[in-house]
Amino acid sequence: MVRKPEQVRHGRSNLRVGISGFPHQIDVSVEGEKDVLLAECKSWNQNVDVPRFLTFLARILDIRPTEQGRTIHSAVVTTKGFDSGITKLADYYGITLHTVTSPTDFVVKYKNLFSIRKSDQVPFSDEVLLEVKRADEANKK
Repeated sequence: MVRKPEQVRHGRSNLRVGISGFPHQIDVSVEGEKDVLLAECKSWNQNVDVPRFLTFLARILDIRPTEQGRTIHSAVVTTKGFDSGITKLADYYGITLHTVTSPTDFVVKYKNLFSIRKSDQVPFSDEVLLEVKRADEANKK
Protein backbone atom coordinates (compact mmCIF):
# COMPACT_ATOMS: atom_id res chain seq x y z
CA MET A 1 0.00 0.00 0.00
CA VAL A 2 1.36 3.44 -0.93
CA ARG A 3 0.87 6.10 1.76
CA LYS A 4 1.01 9.87 1.46
CA PRO A 5 4.11 11.23 3.23
CA GLU A 6 2.03 12.79 6.00
CA GLN A 7 -1.35 11.26 6.62
CA VAL A 8 -3.41 12.36 9.63
CA ARG A 9 -6.50 10.44 10.77
CA HIS A 10 -8.72 10.79 13.81
CA GLY A 11 -12.09 9.88 15.26
CA ARG A 12 -14.24 6.80 15.55
CA SER A 13 -13.54 5.65 12.00
CA ASN A 14 -9.75 5.68 12.55
CA LEU A 15 -9.20 1.94 12.81
CA ARG A 16 -5.90 0.02 12.76
CA VAL A 17 -5.97 -3.75 12.44
CA GLY A 18 -3.61 -5.49 14.84
CA ILE A 19 -1.64 -8.72 14.34
CA SER A 20 -4.60 -10.52 15.97
CA GLY A 21 -6.89 -9.32 13.18
CA PHE A 22 -8.88 -7.12 15.59
CA PRO A 23 -9.60 -3.53 14.40
CA HIS A 24 -8.56 -1.01 17.10
CA GLN A 25 -9.97 2.53 17.25
CA ILE A 26 -7.16 5.10 17.63
CA ASP A 27 -8.01 8.71 18.52
CA VAL A 28 -5.28 10.33 16.39
CA SER A 29 -2.73 8.80 14.03
CA VAL A 30 -0.06 10.46 11.90
CA GLU A 31 1.61 8.23 9.33
CA GLY A 32 4.68 8.49 7.18
CA GLU A 33 7.04 6.15 5.37
CA LYS A 34 9.22 5.40 8.41
CA ASP A 35 7.17 6.55 11.42
CA VAL A 36 3.66 6.31 12.82
CA LEU A 37 2.34 8.30 15.79
CA LEU A 38 -0.65 6.77 17.60
CA ALA A 39 -2.24 8.96 20.28
CA GLU A 40 -4.98 8.37 22.82
CA CYS A 41 -6.72 11.58 23.95
CA LYS A 42 -8.67 11.77 27.22
CA SER A 43 -10.57 14.96 28.07
CA TRP A 44 -11.90 13.75 31.40
CA ASN A 45 -12.64 15.20 34.83
CA GLN A 46 -10.56 12.43 36.44
CA ASN A 47 -7.11 10.93 36.03
CA VAL A 48 -6.47 8.22 33.47
CA ASP A 49 -6.56 5.02 35.52
CA VAL A 50 -4.37 1.95 35.09
CA PRO A 51 -7.05 -0.24 33.42
CA ARG A 52 -7.70 2.42 30.72
CA PHE A 53 -3.97 2.84 30.14
CA LEU A 54 -3.54 -0.93 29.86
CA THR A 55 -6.30 -1.01 27.22
CA PHE A 56 -4.33 1.49 25.11
CA LEU A 57 -1.11 -0.45 25.75
CA ALA A 58 -2.76 -3.66 24.52
CA ARG A 59 -3.80 -1.87 21.32
CA ILE A 60 -0.25 -0.65 20.75
CA LEU A 61 1.25 -4.11 21.43
CA ASP A 62 -1.21 -5.66 18.94
CA ILE A 63 -0.57 -3.00 16.26
CA ARG A 64 3.27 -2.76 16.49
CA PRO A 65 4.00 -6.08 14.73
CA THR A 66 1.88 -5.01 11.72
CA GLU A 67 4.10 -1.99 11.04
CA GLN A 68 7.24 -3.75 9.83
CA GLY A 69 9.79 -1.23 8.63
CA ARG A 70 8.16 1.70 10.45
CA THR A 71 8.65 2.92 14.00
CA ILE A 72 5.54 3.27 16.17
CA HIS A 73 5.54 6.28 18.52
CA SER A 74 2.66 6.27 20.99
CA ALA A 75 1.32 8.88 23.39
CA VAL A 76 -1.52 9.43 25.84
CA VAL A 77 -2.73 13.01 26.31
CA THR A 78 -5.13 13.96 29.10
CA THR A 79 -6.60 17.07 30.68
CA LYS A 80 -6.28 15.78 34.27
CA GLY A 81 -3.34 13.47 34.89
CA PHE A 82 -2.46 9.84 35.45
CA ASP A 83 -2.90 7.43 38.36
CA SER A 84 0.23 6.19 40.09
CA GLY A 85 1.96 3.32 38.37
CA ILE A 86 1.20 4.50 34.84
CA THR A 87 4.51 6.35 34.51
CA LYS A 88 6.43 3.15 35.24
CA LEU A 89 4.41 1.24 32.62
CA ALA A 90 4.70 4.04 30.06
CA ASP A 91 8.46 4.31 30.52
CA TYR A 92 8.92 0.57 30.14
CA TYR A 93 6.81 0.33 26.97
CA GLY A 94 7.95 3.62 25.42
CA ILE A 95 4.65 5.48 25.59
CA THR A 96 4.85 9.22 26.23
CA LEU A 97 2.43 10.82 28.68
CA HIS A 98 1.23 14.42 28.46
CA THR A 99 -1.16 16.48 30.61
CA VAL A 100 -2.72 19.58 29.06
CA THR A 101 -4.92 22.25 30.66
CA SER A 102 -7.77 21.91 28.14
CA PRO A 103 -8.55 20.22 24.82
CA THR A 104 -7.91 23.55 23.04
CA ASP A 105 -4.65 24.30 24.88
CA PHE A 106 -2.54 22.58 22.24
CA VAL A 107 -2.43 22.78 18.46
CA VAL A 108 -0.74 20.47 16.00
CA LYS A 109 1.77 21.94 13.57
CA TYR A 110 3.81 19.93 11.09
CA LYS A 111 7.62 20.33 11.05
CA ASN A 112 10.72 18.96 12.73
CA LEU A 113 9.49 17.25 15.94
CA PHE A 114 6.73 15.91 18.14
CA SER A 115 6.78 18.10 21.20
CA ILE A 116 4.42 19.04 24.00
CA ARG A 117 7.03 21.24 25.67
CA LYS A 118 10.23 22.53 24.21
CA SER A 119 12.13 20.37 26.71
CA ASP A 120 10.08 17.22 25.97
CA GLN A 121 10.83 16.15 22.39
CA VAL A 122 10.66 12.88 20.49
CA PRO A 123 12.36 13.24 17.07
CA PHE A 124 10.79 11.60 14.04
CA SER A 125 12.49 10.67 10.79
CA ASP A 126 12.56 13.13 7.91
CA GLU A 127 9.47 11.55 6.34
CA VAL A 128 6.98 12.52 9.08
CA LEU A 129 7.64 15.36 11.43
CA LEU A 130 5.07 16.63 13.89
CA GLU A 131 5.20 19.50 16.33
CA VAL A 132 2.66 20.10 19.08
CA LYS A 133 2.84 23.46 20.84
CA ARG A 134 0.80 25.35 23.36
CA ALA A 135 -1.83 27.38 21.51
CA ASP A 136 -0.61 30.62 23.09
CA GLU A 137 2.98 29.90 21.88
CA ALA A 138 1.78 29.10 18.34
CA ASN A 139 -0.17 32.38 18.16
CA LYS A 140 2.95 34.43 19.03
CA LYS A 141 4.56 33.62 15.68
